[in-house]
Amino acid sequence: MIKKIAVFTLIMALALIPNASFADVGKIADTEAQKEIQDLQARFADLENIVKGQNKELESANKTIASLRSEIAQVKAMPATAAPVMRTPEAVPTVGTGEITCGKGTQKLSIGGYVQFDYHAGDGIGSNTSSVDTFDVRRAYLDFKGEATENIDYRILLQMPTSTSGANVSALDIYATLKNIDLMALASGDIEGIYNPDAQYLNLRVGAQVVPFGIEGPESSSKITFVERSLLYPLEQAGHELGISIFGNFFEKRLAYQIGVYNNGIMNTDTSEDSNDNKMVAARVQALAFDGEIAGLATSLQLGGSASYEDVAMGSMPNIARYSEIARDTPAALFSGTDTRLGLDAELNVGDFRLRSEFIRVLLNAEGTAVAGSGPGLDPNNFDTFGAYGFYVEPSYFVIPEKLRIAYRWDYLDGGELAGAYLDSISSHTIGAEYWFTPYQSFKLNYCYMPNPGNPDNNANGEVLARYQICF
Repeated sequence: MIKKIAVFTLIMALALIPNASFADVGKIADTEAQKEIQDLQARFADLENIVKGQNKELESANKTIASLRSEIAQVKAMPATAAPVMRTPEAVPTVGTGEITCGKGTQKLSIGGYVQFDYHAGDGIGSNTSSVDTFDVRRAYLDFKGEATENIDYRILLQMPTSTSGANVSALDIYATLKNIDLMALASGDIEGIYNPDAQYLNLRVGAQVVPFGIEGPESSSKITFVERSLLYPLEQAGHELGISIFGNFFEKRLAYQIGVYNNGIMNTDTSEDSNDNKMVAARVQALAFDGEIAGLATSLQLGGSASYEDVAMGSMPNIARYSEIARDTPAALFSGTDTRLGLDAELNVGDFRLRSEFIRVLLNAEGTAVAGSGPGLDPNNFDTFGAYGFYVEPSYFVIPEKLRIAYRWDYLDGGELAGAYLDSISSHTIGAEYWFTPYQSFKLNYCYMPNPGNPDNNANGEVLARYQICF
């Protein structure tokens, strides 16, 4: 429109100019029209190029979307337990994640934790030796995780004061992990190339950490099926200890391992220092034996084995005292000698059904006459060997996937023989239900039934246990 007005103005101007003709005006108009056409053609060419570019981008985006859809379908088709990842203790959901500046770099830091509120009523059995009906703040943890560099992470897990843990803050985990070490680069002296994301077979962890033994022991108390662990727990080398370990996996995570050397004291106690110069060695191997489908349901079978050995000076017997009438009457059953423990476990998952079982054997060989204390059937001057074993079978089923789970557990513990006297063989039956309101809030309700060891005239002991847990 503006150009038309300009041409009209030009014609009127030429009309006022002497010797100007309409031919000249036509030439000028044709020139302006040609310029406008050329301008339109250039703009059209630009639009064609833009459209061609957008078509290429759209084609690329469609390919990316198709690829992502294919990957999502593959992930959905995979079983939930496709890889035998070694369990990490107290692995809690992390909500807060941020970055902090330390020195000349920036590090990632996440803060999480959880609190457990318990109530138990009935007879004092299992790990609850008190028969008083009571509320309890069972656990309160703060969990700090971070990445110092791309291949070095760290963790600090703190247990806060509760009615159970006492008045002091105690550290359960304080360690650093060097991840994905490439042995070829290390052997060739290539320090810069030592980190390789594909080298998942070797990781190094140093500091206070969980001892790799069994399924139940290393599993976070926020993830266990029931309020209390099984009768086998005193036989496991469960707990956190100072040491160094290596771990990793092979064959696309179908085979995982961890082996470590640790102090043979007890963390956060007066015996946290070594009782002698020897160290405890513990190892665990876990394999994914089957990964597929049965009757259209995602199915997996995991098999595991654990072992530990230590030579202690004035150590302690496995804590069977809370179950055994004989051991309860023994003020202190301490010994010096070797402590060997072996464990086997299996876990089958078929859809929302899970079947878990574990067996543990303990053998203590005393050196000399190092038993302290006395009691029924115990001869402090005639202690040689002590053996105990136990197992449990635990089926569970998610009635509402990822929401409501029901479970049953039968566990058995044979106290073995101590100085010629058999400790009690006991068993317990536990039924329970667990409901997750959200991924961060859950409620458990259990009933545990245990025949009273050492007193056949007493019908049974029973206890109701409840727990509300919140993670943050």
